[in-house]
Amino acid sequence: MLRSRDLLQNRLPEIQALNSLDVAFSAIYFWEFVITLDFEWAFVTNRKKFTWPMVPYFLGRYLALIFACLNVYRATPRSNVTKLCPELFDEAVLPVACTLGAQNTLYGIAFVMLPALASMNLSIRALAIWSFNIRVAITLFVLTMAHLAVTIYLLVNESSSSSSTLLVPLMSSDSFAGIVELISASVVDAVIFVLASYRLFFPRLKHSVLVNRMLQEGLVYFLLTIAVIIPFTVKMANFSVVPITMMTIISGRLARRRSNFSTSQPAIYIMTEDKLVLRTHIKNGNR
Repeated sequence: MLRSRDLLQNRLPEIQALNSLDVAFSAIYFWEFVITLDFEWAFVTNRKKFTWPMVPYFLGRYLALIFACLNVYRATPRSNVTKLCPELFDEAVLPVACTLGAQNTLYGIAFVMLPALASMNLSIRALAIWSFNIRVAITLFVLTMAHLAVTIYLLVNESSSSSSTLLVPLMSSDSFAGIVELISASVVDAVIFVLASYRLFFPRLKHSVLVNRMLQEGLVYFLLTIAVIIPFTVKMANFSVVPITMMTIISGRLARRRSNFSTSQPAIYIMTEDKLVLRTHIKNGNR
């Protein structure tokens, strides 16, 4: 315990800076959540029909809200965590790396699930372009499950090998689990982007509005994802909150844009009965 206390005291300036950064990005997500509540209201008032492609969107949206709330709570110097860990923290040390019980479990689940859910939102766009081709669907499903399995293994493995059950290993700069988590998410997104681009660059599709719109949005998402992953390549694992928050915000916006396409615009919202709509718009766009 004394070793952990000394380590945290020595890293106090870094801990305070990281807390401020986490709170800032959590505030950004809170604002994003509030200004997009009209999207949920459309489902509540039956102006939109809830379909299965929205499942990963809503799971990620509300899990990210919990994640942001926990980030703010962990940054409070007089939280219950501080009271329960007096041997690790004093009033001058912010509890950036200490959670207990349900908090620790929930934070770990959110950390693992949010990048995977963001990738699922992007994979649905790729499936739309491939008209829900069974081979592409299986490939994306296996890839997503493999990504999730790897990150869960890393989380469990590092948690069990930690010298203190009070510390969250993913938030340690000596841990590579956070780096692997975000890099694996980036790899999954890269594969999804390649699959989508391969289909989009078919000559018979390249002039459709659907093709141009989805290619541009997919490219922007991919480039932004790579940009927020760059810090992890230089061992800055403590910035994990930043890329996770940005990936969730961007993928959520793409999911809303996908759902908000009207019947007079390209239909890219996957439903069994909408596959014909998708093909009709592609055909009309090539005339």
